[in-house]
Amino acid sequence: MCEELLTGGSYACKSIQKGKLKSEEDKEAVKKEIEIMFRLSRQHNIVSIKSVYEDRE
Repeated sequence: MCEELLTGGSYACKSIQKGKLKSEEDKEAVKKEIEIMFRLSRQHNIVSIKSVYEDRE
């Protein structure tokens, strides 16, 4: 679970270690998943994506 500091809201969290993404295809698959989730977020009956964060690791 993740907590939004500003509102205190709780959200499910998905974390992917960059070291596990061995190929460019793996990296592209993650990017495509993010794009799809943002598109689907417009539907009221589908789980929506709140935010995406990328760090150096």
